[in-house]
Amino acid sequence: MSWEILHDDVAFVTKEEASAELRKLIDQTVARAVDDSLSYGHRVAFEVSGGIDSTIATSRGLLALSKRGMEDKAFGVSITYPYYEFRREDRFISDVYADHGMRRISLDGRKLLPFAGVKRTPVHNIPNLAVVGAAQHTAVVDAAAKHGASLLFNGLGGDTLFGMGPTGQYRFHEAPRRPEWFTRRGWKIVTHHWKQLIDYFDSGERSSKRQFFTGAHIDDGWADTIIAQPRGVRRQCLFTNPDIIPLAARLWSQRPNGASYKSVLREVFAKDLPQSIRRRRHKIAYDGLYVRGYRSALPDLEKLISRSEDALSEAGIKTPHFLEAVHEIARGDLTDDRLVSSVLACLLWMEKKNDLS
Repeated sequence: MSWEILHDDVAFVTKEEASAELRKLIDQTVARAVDDSLSYGHRVAFEVSGGIDSTIATSRGLLALSKRGMEDKAFGVSITYPYYEFRREDRFISDVYADHGMRRISLDGRKLLPFAGVKRTPVHNIPNLAVVGAAQHTAVVDAAAKHGASLLFNGLGGDTLFGMGPTGQYRFHEAPRRPEWFTRRGWKIVTHHWKQLIDYFDSGERSSKRQFFTGAHIDDGWADTIIAQPRGVRRQCLFTNPDIIPLAARLWSQRPNGASYKSVLREVFAKDLPQSIRRRRHKIAYDGLYVRGYRSALPDLEKLISRSEDALSEAGIKTPHFLEAVHEIARGDLTDDRLVSSVLACLLWMEKKNDLS
């Protein structure tokens, strides 16, 4: 398999060589993107979240700009939430701006909750709307375009390659229990397809490596096509160069078992990270945002479910019970969130498809 060849190609590389090569490849990606943007006289934006990946993207991008005497072309875009669980996040974000003296544009995250786009039905390849990404990506790209940027750096892909490594990142589990809102007939179809996935993506290390080395999850390519390109903005992920994948694997292979989350990036790019970010254990879970998203969109979701009763019945889903499951999530119980939100995304897509036809 090609992913096995990729892995073997760098089996001889030492930790120091792999670290230096990783920095070089990322700087090459950054330099090409910056030069292309500056050639048109455009500004450069950075999505600053306060996480490790976006901070590295910001630091390396600003270094490239400073070498060209173009630091004044840069600005950052950050989304903030006034909720209790995010009370420390602004400190991390502010530390990045303080380190670099960069202009900051802040966006109110309360307007970008999951299902924020529920009133406009999506095209079929926008992913599950219960994921925060769709609304956030749109808002950040809009802000970048509004302030004259044609290039937007982000930290996407860091979780994929440097979260837990080739053997610990991707595990496909057995099908979940049948929820009350699914009939046995409908659930039989779900479990049939789930078993096919398990047969291919098993729960062992080999399956995890297969997914890791394909690089399939490094960037949200749909956001480039659906969101960024129509606005004249190029979204630049640091980790899309395929040569980075075997280097990441090599660096992980030299870590002790049970190495901490993103320990490779913390070490290789230590000088690019403010101390507060280098020491942070993990970013805040978005569970609270999911609940608030369901809660704020509840009237629209109720109407969507009512309009879709025939489609739900055909799929083996009991409408009253499914509606109650949506209410349960809005009350704070996320047990069935992934299944429920997947069904809702399908309903939205089917409405769009019917509108077009």
